[in-house]
Amino acid sequence: MSGQEITHEGIVKKVKDNNITVSFIAQPACSTCSVKNNCTLASSEVRNIEIPAQDNAYQVGEKVNVVLSQSKGFSAVFLGYILPMVILCLSLVTLLKLTNNEAIAGLTSIALLIPYYLLLWLFRKVIKKNFKFRLVKG
Repeated sequence: MSGQEITHEGIVKKVKDNNITVSFIAQPACSTCSVKNNCTLASSEVRNIEIPAQDNAYQVGEKVNVVLSQSKGFSAVFLGYILPMVILCLSLVTLLKLTNNEAIAGLTSIALLIPYYLLLWLFRKVIKKNFKFRLVKG
């Protein structure tokens, strides 16, 4: 595996039709921090991901590595966090200047995220095609 990939170790939970469901523990970037035990931000959670089967060589309970290119990881962060924050900040500043009312500006800025996330949901199949995960035997 190269340094240009994001890798998570997981376990095959289900093999059905042409899909493999893998369960893995998603850990935050601060997982190597020395004070993570005292920090409430350093939580881990179990995630399941469905990956199209490349072959039938995987069995339930088998350890695998889920791999995604680092550039696709940055794209996911951009769509999920950075772009919504830019929309929120720009609309807040613009609406504050236009209305001079913090309540209206704040609520409208938050409301503008609804169509954004609705569009992400509507185009989820197209977006999903861009994020190609692959499995490597662990």
